[in-house]
Amino acid sequence: MEQDHYIGLSKDDEEARRLLTLAVEFMNSRDGLRSSYLWDTIYTGKSQDTFRKTFSRDRATLAVCGIVVERERTREGDFLWRVDERASYAHGAELGPREALTLDIACLPLLEDPTFPYRDDLRIALAKIDRAFVDAGAPLSAAPGRDDRVLATVRTCLGASHAARISYQDAAGNRSERVIAPYGFFGLRGELYLVAPRLAEDGTVVPDSMRTYRVSRMEKVEELRGVSFEVPGDFCVADYRMLPFQLGPAVGTATFQVPPAAVDELPSFSLGRGQVSHEGEKVLWSVEASDLAGAASWAVAQGIVPVAPQELVDTWKSVLEGVLDGR
Repeated sequence: MEQDHYIGLSKDDEEARRLLTLAVEFMNSRDGLRSSYLWDTIYTGKSQDTFRKTFSRDRATLAVCGIVVERERTREGDFLWRVDERASYAHGAELGPREALTLDIACLPLLEDPTFPYRDDLRIALAKIDRAFVDAGAPLSAAPGRDDRVLATVRTCLGASHAARISYQDAAGNRSERVIAPYGFFGLRGELYLVAPRLAEDGTVVPDSMRTYRVSRMEKVEELRGVSFEVPGDFCVADYRMLPFQLGPAVGTATFQVPPAAVDELPSFSLGRGQVSHEGEKVLWSVEASDLAGAASWAVAQGIVPVAPQELVDTWKSVLEGVLDGR
């Protein structure tokens, strides 16, 4: 079943992922991390009060793990957070077989997840603790590939609030160059996406230019250190996460009947998108679709039944027949 990789994570999974991301960010940061950056990229979608409380608990957990974080106030009034190297366990440590196995099991899903933007940094950080991770995946001594350099540059731009000039190839094969302001990442179906508006020559945001870019289609990225931007306080990357069949221009509205057993799961697998209605005892869910064939396959995986349009229904029947024939 292909779906957004965030779906299905338990609260403990989400906390572990967040703590790993924080640890990697801090261990690879030389100049420290601003509160505004942490809020926008790691605590996306949380209110300011929730961010402060959650980040406070996370700092306490990191301290137990040997990463002590201290703060200082910037001239702009923001807080800058950095690792207290004297108080932290800065030196590598060899783990016993049980500890190494536990660490391996906990981190392996992230190391193999192409939509986790910090997986290479995590592997490097883990290699400093347990040499078993030196050979986990690509050799650490190997020269970075184009995709690695692209992602690293985009992350740098996002962290420093610097604009990026990108060379991009869309799904139709058209190439273009544009200046964007990286706002945030999300993962979908094994791909990493970046949400960003375009910037005009004077560095201002071009109205109605917000777009989702697939990172693997970026052929080149250049950091523009002289052009800074500020992520709006009401921006939430979760608002731009899409269902697997919503990539590209919408071709129509897909309507599904949701069986009683799946009604409670609808808010989760629908990502909160679409509209719910009722016809007698039937629960119907309607949502925009860009790929009807993809919507049909997704419906089979989710156990819901399409009712309109007819093209979607016919495709769903063909997909379902293929699945049954392959049993």
